[in-house]
Amino acid sequence: MSGLRVCMLIDVWTPVYGGGKAHVWELSKNLVERHNCVVDIYTRKLLDDSGVVYDKDESYFNGRLNVYRVGYAAKYSSLMGRFLYALLTPFRLKKRYDLIHAHAYYAAYPAKIIQFLTKKPLIFTVHGVALEARGEMDSGITSSLKSFMENATLFKLRYDCEISVDSSIRDYKNVNKKIEVIPNGVDVAKFDEVITEKTDKFKILYVGRLHPQKGLKYLIKAAEKVIEKNPGVEFHLIGSGPLEQELRSEVRETGLSRYFRFRGKIFNNQLIKEYKSSRLFVLPSIYEGQPLTLLEAWAAKLPVVATDVGGNKDFIREGVNGYLVEPRNPGKLAEAIIKAIGNKKLDEIGLNGYALVKESYTWVDVAEKTYKLYLEEKK
Repeated sequence: MSGLRVCMLIDVWTPVYGGGKAHVWELSKNLVERHNCVVDIYTRKLLDDSGVVYDKDESYFNGRLNVYRVGYAAKYSSLMGRFLYALLTPFRLKKRYDLIHAHAYYAAYPAKIIQFLTKKPLIFTVHGVALEARGEMDSGITSSLKSFMENATLFKLRYDCEISVDSSIRDYKNVNKKIEVIPNGVDVAKFDEVITEKTDKFKILYVGRLHPQKGLKYLIKAAEKVIEKNPGVEFHLIGSGPLEQELRSEVRETGLSRYFRFRGKIFNNQLIKEYKSSRLFVLPSIYEGQPLTLLEAWAAKLPVVATDVGGNKDFIREGVNGYLVEPRNPGKLAEAIIKAIGNKKLDEIGLNGYALVKESYTWVDVAEKTYKLYLEEKK
């Protein structure tokens, strides 16, 4: 069977960046190019911090891949924006579809309405479970409400099939019985095309949002011990987010300003250069699904230090392609970084990670596995 018409839903899109958006975009492109699908992505109209409105529809591949913006332009965190997206999307559909595929929490609600109205199969992809870390990211009624919504969305709503990017979803009580694990992918060829030199200093790289989820306050604490042993290091933080000013202040107050570089958002080949000019990648998160940046670091032949959260333990082999440490423990994080710096065969660890992603974690594989599920549900 070919030519499936897919209604794809996700409530986050440009100007917000993250693994979920990247996953949907790469999956959709490969479904169109390799499986002759027509994919329409329904997302929100959004407003960035400077007031720029993102409300224009987009069309690619001669109209076979479209991005439709729904609702009214509001910041990503706006509850009214999310409510109107859920309410209006089911009544803004551009065509009849063969199935519905929703991603990451809030898109589940318009997807359920669409399923009720159309009687089409509904697939839902989980991009990480934040329940155990929620109390550290939010407080009071906000934390309780978000935990309730997340638990209901992931484990109480019924889907024809539930996909997760990591295997930790199997640890939770779930009304859904058909659960498939399809990790993220990475385009290794794009990384191979970019050539750059390593920096003179031992550059330690982080890429991602400056958000409580990412555990960067623990990295700053760990950095003090790392610098005591290795004063030639530099920490480069690429990304932006709500914690930026707080993190900058903490770096200044601890006297580490000369060792930290806040680089802002960097994209495409310039981001690949940042990966490839570094010597170690660090991801100190308090929760994850299957982090895309981990695969990108390996595509750049970088060794990694990451916390034992989400699906990281499924991919990282201690001392083989990286180092795994317990979350929220700056002492252990510092030990792992120091150990990596002192490893005379550190480059081999990065090459082992590269071999893993090149063979097993590509977007072509993600699309192939997802399309196979589509065909099963379409029957």
